[in-house]
Amino acid sequence: MTGDFNRIVYKHGSKIYNTVYSMLGNREESEEVVQEVFCEAYKSYASFKGDSSVTTWLYRIMMNVVSDHIKRKKRPPLIEDGLSIEEHEAVGNLPDTSESAENAFLKKQRLLHIRNALLKLPIPYRSVFVFSAIEGYNSVEIGKIMGISAGTVRIRLFRAVKMLRAMLAPTAAFKEEDNEKV
Repeated sequence: MTGDFNRIVYKHGSKIYNTVYSMLGNREESEEVVQEVFCEAYKSYASFKGDSSVTTWLYRIMMNVVSDHIKRKKRPPLIEDGLSIEEHEAVGNLPDTSESAENAFLKKQRLLHIRNALLKLPIPYRSVFVFSAIEGYNSVEIGKIMGISAGTVRIRLFRAVKMLRAMLAPTAAFKEEDNEKV
């Protein structure tokens, strides 16, 4: 059993971490939550019947742990630099010399603004948005992960996009001003 579970952790660990980080926006909290996810998964591994895929099973556990974590914290998530592990590894934290420092700064500010807006969404909307836009799952797959219907997923995704647009609308004018300067 331990060998099988180790393979699951190895195969799904970074994806679970990136999804948790997308929902929480804080590295330390994300690491704690991921550790808790795999502890819960290990405890229930013997009772896993295979009715769903391992990925779906892990994501269901992850959703429960993230929801519990947010309820315990009862404060908005903290944002760091807005990059995932893969992005840090790919970029290596080196500045991009192909664009001006001003454009790089503005681009990073926009990214942080988008991340902050995403982190302000209520967890049911943030979850479906992360699973859809960031992880690339369709509404049926998200429904299985979250234990809701595909129709509910589509409604929540529509509302999440609407809320994000409303939160980001003030930056659209800012973006147009920046483009005029260039």
